[in-house]
Amino acid sequence: MESHTCRVVGVTLGAAALCYFLHRLGIFEKAYGLFKSAFRAVMPADADPFELIESDPIAWAKKASQALYVTVLLKGSTTVVAHGDSVITLPPATPMLATAGSGNVLAGIIGALFATNYIEILNDEDVIAEIAATGALIHQKAAELASEGAPISASQIIDFIQPAIRSILSK
Repeated sequence: MESHTCRVVGVTLGAAALCYFLHRLGIFEKAYGLFKSAFRAVMPADADPFELIESDPIAWAKKASQALYVTVLLKGSTTVVAHGDSVITLPPATPMLATAGSGNVLAGIIGALFATNYIEILNDEDVIAEIAATGALIHQKAAELASEGAPISASQIIDFIQPAIRSILSK
């Protein structure tokens, strides 16, 4: 009998895509229950999850990572990436990132970075957090370049990904 090992390297999904994917698999309710249970195990029963997470994003990103055994990228005014006990925080982002579709752009950037760094990921899963943080940094820089202080769309962020990478690499 042959033995096969299947290993998932990484999946990057925004919240809406994750819900859709779980629903299509017919496991949304089960997964949602597991997710809720994992958070409720570490969260007071009467607490508002949004207020708690907003009050200490680093602690909650770590708790989510540890409870669900995944790397968590918690996007907000300050972006936090947690992988077990390891945490990476990024500088505050432009509020112009709070626009429809920007999370999809972020997922695409991180997905592209995963694809181009899959050998490193296979050799050391801990680099997933570094790759996710790099994607978030590129995303933030592209939004800053695109906005010039004014509201932007997701497609404008996309247009500034290459200049953002050039800017980051030139430092």
